[in-house]
Amino acid sequence: MMTIAKQFYPTRDAEGAASFLMKESVERWQTEQGMVDDITIIVAFLNVGSKSPTNSPTMRSQGATGA
Repeated sequence: MMTIAKQFYPTRDAEGAASFLMKESVERWQTEQGMVDDITIIVAFLNVGSKSPTNSPTMRSQGATGA
């Protein structure tokens, strides 16, 4: 998933990464299983080693339940 989500890291677009991963997950579930089950995605971009309070983590979670 990091390979897929890393394109969103430079802009810290956690919402965009979560949406992209959701769409990709739904497509793969449908292709491989013919259905979609529960999907939970949490994206957090961490600024490891940074001591600046303005560089707080950006988080976004998204969940979906398929029929």
